[in-house]
Amino acid sequence: MKPVFTVITGLPGSGKTVLADKLAEELRLPYIDYDTVCQPFLRGIAEKNPDGRSYADFCAFWRGESYGTILGLALHNLGLGISVILSAPLTREKRDKGFFRSLKERSGVDFFSLTIDLQPDEAVVKENMEKRASDRDIEKLRGWDSYYAGQDRSRPLWDADRILIPDYRNGRPIIEQVLEAYPPHCISEEGRL
Repeated sequence: MKPVFTVITGLPGSGKTVLADKLAEELRLPYIDYDTVCQPFLRGIAEKNPDGRSYADFCAFWRGESYGTILGLALHNLGLGISVILSAPLTREKRDKGFFRSLKERSGVDFFSLTIDLQPDEAVVKENMEKRASDRDIEKLRGWDSYYAGQDRSRPLWDADRILIPDYRNGRPIIEQVLEAYPPHCISEEGRL
C-alpha cells in the first residue's frame, strides 16, 4: 500500500492548521506544519541579523529554503512508508502542473497525493488572521482589500492524484468531506492510513 501525502493548502487564515490537527488526530499520522517548523527558525535569524526588511519580506526571502525543509521532512517519512500530512500555503507550487511528479522523481519515493485546498469566505480568513495576531499578518491586515484582491484563489493546477476543495455551504463538516476523499484502499480497518 502506497503512503499517502496529504497536502493542505489555502490562504493564511483559511484553517489549514485546525483541519490538519483534526486529521492527524483522527488518522494518527505525523503532521508537518510550515509555521511550527519554519517560523521559530526564521524569527531567530531575523532577530540576530536585522537587515531593515519587514518580517513578512524576510520570510518571503527565505521561502525556498523553508519549503525545501518541510518537503524534505515529508519525503523522508513517505520514503519510510509512513503517510504524512503537510500544511502550507504552497501558492507558487499549486501552479506547477508537474509538482508531484517532480517530487517523486527527485526523491525516488512513490506515494498517493491528496490535496485539500481550503477556500472559506473572505470574512472567515480575515477573522482568523486577526485572532492569531501573527507578525507576518500585520501588513496584510493593514492593507486588507488590496492584499485579498491580489490573492490567487483558483483551483490548484498541480498533478495531485486527488484534489478536494471542501464545500463550506453544504453544512457538512469539512473533516467528514476530507475523510471521504481518501481512497478506501488507503485506510486500514483501524481507520489509519
